[in-house]
Amino acid sequence: MDKERVKNVVKLMTLAEKVELTNIGSDMRSTPLPRLKVPSLRLPQEFSAFAEYAEPPLAGALGHTFDRSLIRSFGEYRSRQAIARGETFGGAVPLGVTRDPFDKSACRSFSDDPLVVSALASSFMDGLKLPGVGCDLLGVEGCRRYIGERALNEVYLKPFADNRERLGGAAVPSGELDGVPVGENRFFMNKITSGFDGVIFTESGSGVDKAEEVACGVCLDIDGHKSDCARLDNAVANGLLYERKLNACVERTVYGAAVGYETMKGLSAADEREIDEAELVSELFLKSAVLLKNDGVLPITDADTTVEYGAGVLTEKAVKFDEKSARRKAEKLARAAVGKNKAIVFLSSAADFDPDALNTFIERLSQNVKVIAVAASDAYFEMPWLEKVSAAVYLPMSFARMKEPLKRLLKGEVDFSGRLSRCWAKTRADYPFAAFDSRSFYVGESVYGASRYFKNNGAELMFDRGFGLSYGGAEIKDFSVKEKSGGLIFEFAARSANGAKRQSTVIIDCLLSDDRLGISGRAAAFGRIELDAEFKTYSLCSPDGAFDVYDKESGEFKRIGGRYEFTLLVDGERATAERKVKGEKADVKAPYFIAGNGKVTFDETEVEKELGAPIGAYDRQADSKAVAAAEKAIAKKSRTVGEYGICGGAMSRMSDEAKIKTARKDKDR
Repeated sequence: MDKERVKNVVKLMTLAEKVELTNIGSDMRSTPLPRLKVPSLRLPQEFSAFAEYAEPPLAGALGHTFDRSLIRSFGEYRSRQAIARGETFGGAVPLGVTRDPFDKSACRSFSDDPLVVSALASSFMDGLKLPGVGCDLLGVEGCRRYIGERALNEVYLKPFADNRERLGGAAVPSGELDGVPVGENRFFMNKITSGFDGVIFTESGSGVDKAEEVACGVCLDIDGHKSDCARLDNAVANGLLYERKLNACVERTVYGAAVGYETMKGLSAADEREIDEAELVSELFLKSAVLLKNDGVLPITDADTTVEYGAGVLTEKAVKFDEKSARRKAEKLARAAVGKNKAIVFLSSAADFDPDALNTFIERLSQNVKVIAVAASDAYFEMPWLEKVSAAVYLPMSFARMKEPLKRLLKGEVDFSGRLSRCWAKTRADYPFAAFDSRSFYVGESVYGASRYFKNNGAELMFDRGFGLSYGGAEIKDFSVKEKSGGLIFEFAARSANGAKRQSTVIIDCLLSDDRLGISGRAAAFGRIELDAEFKTYSLCSPDGAFDVYDKESGEFKRIGGRYEFTLLVDGERATAERKVKGEKADVKAPYFIAGNGKVTFDETEVEKELGAPIGAYDRQADSKAVAAAEKAIAKKSRTVGEYGICGGAMSRMSDEAKIKTARKDKDR
């Protein structure tokens, strides 16, 4: 069914039928219209990506592999399931960027770098036989209240913008953006609908202004309430919403349903190559495991005298204790380890542990044996005990059904090739772009947030993005950078230090001199390589947009030139090279914020005047008044300045500062 025919079909619909097509039931199906031969549109059962393979969702684990081929296979497998179930879309494509790796929802994102997310999402869609649905468009730690325009375009919407032509739909998150429900934020929704023909849906619940959502381009509300549909009907009938706006949304839905139906008719699950799900998940487990530390205690062998803590060998039963029981259990295990030299401590859901209690446990245990910590978690976590263990392994997915693959890793039958897809700070408060308290999460507006930014601003970083060790290690040399056809080519020679043939992951990031405009630690290239006993030369290309920033004046991206420093990371080994990149001069230093580590920095004073209080002031009463005044201005301008959210208005910087002060105020209560 072509778009012209879709328009004619919608013209034949009654208002009630159109309104009905703005809602989708809990079974994830829209209402079919047999009299007009409009099929039902069926959304995927999950929007957090790969939820049915295992818990937690495996997008985070896939990101730790940096393996585009493996991700493509998961896309193909997911597509097979969609075809067998008659789904309109192949699956949910994770496009969110992790800004808070300590948040448990981080497992729904490939990485904290938008270029890495974009590339891996593209690989997933390469495997789909049906169109995908882009999800987590505003990150994965919940919806933000305030986001500046540069961060919105350069960080959050970058993966969507790069892949929009291949998506059949987009999931708009619930919650608020700049004081306005996301689906009603016209500035944000214009960013989504511009140049995108797919179905746009949300799960906003009851009490929303559905007419305003439709006016902004939201086509479907998951499990929407009948009362909302009635209000939408009244809004059109009473002239509060132009019916052409409703028609445009219904046309998207009908076209998406028709394309999905016709695509499925031409495909068959039986035509797909045979894919073993268990084998696929096992490969993911092996490739995503990250070796963080090894003081020579790994790999273990059958001759090792090793005591394993848990309910039997390699089980998922967690060590649960407080400070008092930590000492008691450590002493009990130490007695059981008499005559043995190693203890493997398995930590399931490691992010749930009290770090102090676990620190006490490991400190006591390490006095008697060498401790190997194997921690599985859907989020990063504090590790005050890291210096006390002899080895540490991070697993971004559960080891409940992965006993044999884990044994192979620990015994050295398979080498570690997983690498961290996000920067791992010492504590959650060390992340420079966020402030936290027990009730709210405010993103400190900034496009910064990469590894060398931590170091430049006093926050403590434990591991860079791309960090990960292997048993054999690697040797690298002759790292060079050259420009070709507007892109960069990175060349280097590498070999396996122990002579074993194996796969490894390569990460290259970049740093612009003077750290202007937030181009610090961005991923400039990445990939997997095959190492051998002899040196081989490898080449990687920079992705599109690696050196681009969003220009608010033109609304376009521009390439920033200058002298860049590039860092190559292979198996924990580093090499650096410099190169002058062609592009526009970065003559303005971007404002930036550091919140959560006791310091706030901002380079423009007019915001202080708007707030009525100096930045860095810790007077609670003054801060409270400033925040109250700022939030009133934000709410007013969000609704009135060109009907755009504040992220597109002149007050965007003020909203950033208001957010930081609000976070500080809540923390001081």
